[in-house]
Amino acid sequence: MPNLYTFDRELLPIYKLDWKTPSRIHFKLDGYHPEGASQHQKIVVVDDAVAFIGGLDLTMGRWDTSDHLSNDPRRDRIGQEISRPYHDVQVMLEGDAASALGELARNRWQKITGASPPPPPKRQSSIWPQNVPPSIKQLNIGLCRTQSAYKKQTAIKEIEHFYQDAIISAKKHIYIENQFLTAPSIRDALKICLERENGPEVIVVTPRETDGWLPQHTMDVLRIRLIRQLKKHDHQNRLRVFYPDGPGLSDSSINVHAKVMVVDDQLATVGSANLNNRSMSLDNECNIIIEAEGDHVIADSIAVLRNRLLAEHLGCSAERISRFMESENSLIGCIEKLNNTNQRFLNSLPLELSSEIDRLVPDTELLDPEHPIRPELMIRQIVPETCQKSTRSRIITWILLITLIVGMSALWRLSPLKQWIDIETLSGLFEMIRSIPAAPVWIILSFIASGLVAIPLTLLIVVAVITFGPVAGFIYSTG
Repeated sequence: MPNLYTFDRELLPIYKLDWKTPSRIHFKLDGYHPEGASQHQKIVVVDDAVAFIGGLDLTMGRWDTSDHLSNDPRRDRIGQEISRPYHDVQVMLEGDAASALGELARNRWQKITGASPPPPPKRQSSIWPQNVPPSIKQLNIGLCRTQSAYKKQTAIKEIEHFYQDAIISAKKHIYIENQFLTAPSIRDALKICLERENGPEVIVVTPRETDGWLPQHTMDVLRIRLIRQLKKHDHQNRLRVFYPDGPGLSDSSINVHAKVMVVDDQLATVGSANLNNRSMSLDNECNIIIEAEGDHVIADSIAVLRNRLLAEHLGCSAERISRFMESENSLIGCIEKLNNTNQRFLNSLPLELSSEIDRLVPDTELLDPEHPIRPELMIRQIVPETCQKSTRSRIITWILLITLIVGMSALWRLSPLKQWIDIETLSGLFEMIRSIPAAPVWIILSFIASGLVAIPLTLLIVVAVITFGPVAGFIYSTG
């Protein structure tokens, strides 16, 4: 995972999921990717017979119902507070599609372990849960992936190419649910649609704010910038960007974590890929694609997927969404007719951005990179590699490092530190640092010292760029 997210992740997963588990459970951290990239796929495969794929992480704070109640006691507690409402989409598959996902998972396991597990014996009977009626039967499923070039692994950008082609091909409407919206390639495809005379309506459902202080003051800012750019090309008022809202959600808004797009009732995709640069070209991702291919039954099923999602956000039934779609002949018209008629509704995403925040936050090249960032190479130019330490010294160093990380994580989670660090406080701090005459020298010395105690250098680069601007900050980081 990126170093920036260290304190938002569960600590010591090898201890929890490998050392403490039965011998039949095999756990590995996936490091078969370039620096800065991550394994972001969310896949579960059972005997190649049933598979699950989508946006859902198997970790704390993800469980919820489609009611998304503001203070549901059944949800996990993060510290002393009940976790915020969580909206995600996962698809269950069987047949050849499940087998294909099983093969993908085995190929990944082989890359990170060197072992090639054989496929399981073919089951003679279905294990599909009897209480879950399938939404669509007998259709072809496409898989599209993202992976960056690494060692013997070639670069794959199937997801980005699909999104671009699907968006540009749209005629009536594009419905998107996604956690992020920062990828310039997606922005450019949407611009083409919005500039086209009699082009499609574009509906985007996204969270009011993402999880965590850092994404809220980086990725959310990039999202606002991109939407503002799209608004300039929306000459026929066909773009709407919403977040789901309802009773009691002003302080704990719904976290839209889904990665879904439906185009013209003809194409649908669900998977792990966000609409950011990381998911388009850097991280390992996987989505499924459904295409109607002229089949009215499949087209109706794709429409039902979109209508079910809209019905959840608007507090009504999918059948009512379908009726209003027919009467209005417009996705925007349907939403406007049903909005605020129930307790649940879709609210327009605020696009206000203070000039101070806008000035402090750099562009996508650093915060949402398309290519691997290797800060370790920078520090090696400054600090030469020393001889190998003894095993005892390395063990002591790791124990101290783990103790430091655990202590810092506990301080962040249990103390008022989160509340003390806001953008106004940091802005004043950055101004004070900039006013120091020898600030560049201190920045370089900080990088050297931090490299010796394993503080994430990516974090230091971000701080340097925010403090001194993208050009000077990057020069000081590499100096």
